[in-house]
Amino acid sequence: MNPFQKIHYWYRWLFQPHYLAGERAEHYFEQLARAKGYVLEKVTQDRKSFADWNNLSIKRGDYLVRNLQNLEIEVKCFSTRNFAGKDYYSIKYSHIKRHEEMANTTNTPVVFAIFTRNGRNAVENSLRMIPLDELTPPSRRSNAIIYNQKIKCLQIPTTIMYPDFSYLELYKAQLDRFNSYRYRH
Repeated sequence: MNPFQKIHYWYRWLFQPHYLAGERAEHYFEQLARAKGYVLEKVTQDRKSFADWNNLSIKRGDYLVRNLQNLEIEVKCFSTRNFAGKDYYSIKYSHIKRHEEMANTTNTPVVFAIFTRNGRNAVENSLRMIPLDELTPPSRRSNAIIYNQKIKCLQIPTTIMYPDFSYLELYKAQLDRFNSYRYRH
């Protein structure tokens, strides 16, 4: 690490623990995904890489999964909230809409991979996933997902999310079925 990176890291360590937890969740996700045989490409998040999108209100995921037809993964690390005896993750609706704009523009599906946050760390074995197309449009959304008008977030019960990498395994099985059907006909 160069001196600037060290200062930046320590600033986040002291004053922005949620950012540090997010960075750690990304590294943890990379390790887990590669151990399961997924080929990841980190998506550049700098201003220059966004310049080509002609001022669209988009949000890019953190990774492309190359061996799943460039499925886009957005890694998050959130504290759970408890409401009516259920644990929820809250995702800002504006972020969901910006990911939806990107998915519509590129015709690439997006999946949220969410770890539970504990201070500055991602909790081991807490990974849960939910695809963007189960969050939007509202007509396709589960009744268990609540839009909280006050904080402008979707509150997603952890119980309806896919544990660990089970969603990616289902997605891969669907791709395999589609490809085998396509090659037979």
